[in-house]
Amino acid sequence: HILAQLEDISSYSKYVGKLPPTYLDLTDESHLNAFTFNYLGRGVIALSGTVPAIIYSTMFRLLSQREVMSDIGNPESESPTAPFIPFTIDFAELAKHHAASNIGIESYIPKDVTREDTARCMAMMAIHFIIAHEFRHIQAGHNDYCLHVVKQPLIEEVSYIQSDTNRAMISQAMEMDADAFGILSLLRLVRRISLNLEQEKHGDFLAILSVYIVFRLFELAKLRSSSWLTLSHPPPAMRNFMLLATVHEAYVRRKSEDLLKWLDSIVPRIIKIGEHEIDRLTGVTNSKPDIL
Repeated sequence: HILAQLEDISSYSKYVGKLPPTYLDLTDESHLNAFTFNYLGRGVIALSGTVPAIIYSTMFRLLSQREVMSDIGNPESESPTAPFIPFTIDFAELAKHHAASNIGIESYIPKDVTREDTARCMAMMAIHFIIAHEFRHIQAGHNDYCLHVVKQPLIEEVSYIQSDTNRAMISQAMEMDADAFGILSLLRLVRRISLNLEQEKHGDFLAILSVYIVFRLFELAKLRSSSWLTLSHPPPAMRNFMLLATVHEAYVRRKSEDLLKWLDSIVPRIIKIGEHEIDRLTGVTNSKPDIL
């Protein structure tokens, strides 16, 4: 299924040069991360095995909360007393807690079928975005630049400190370019399978929210720094603002006043779920100003 996604993503490309053969696989790294690099004329995309596990776990736990997205399915079917599960981006730690507490994944899969299907759809969208993001690094020549100009053998998704501000700004620009490609590929996918505008709006809402949550998860995994000017990736808040701006520009290009008005109306809900509900789910105390 993941390989089929990669083929689908590559079909969106308007790249006129010859792309290298591209390989996609999972690694046995237990922490949340994703990589891309070129090797012997091949493009390689590698997701840690933790990526699908943590993303599915997060979406399941989110939709198993009665008060979250209560307009989907029957939220009253969800248990008001879900078992305690510590949030972690380390799958080994999560597995150990499950074993010690005798907890199975079924304990936090939504009980309502529609809510479970929605959680699965959001997880698939999140993984699709990450793959598309990594693919863009290969397609746009980011890997070649990093290897030949800055002597950096790979691009990874967890932030790291760059040696100087100029290099950090170039790295952040490449990340935002890959972000834009990723969300646009999702919007194209939703539009292609939607039967009408209302279905497209629902699909776009799930796509935007899923990517917003991806940025929040990688925020938990990132290296802390006193200044974002030295980091390889933009701050998550900036990436999420750029996410919404990219969707807005896509609707402008389609000349769809209906979608533009709809986007304005759902932004507060996206932020509420992506910020406050994820903070509550993960036990993170949000010290940032309330961007609502």
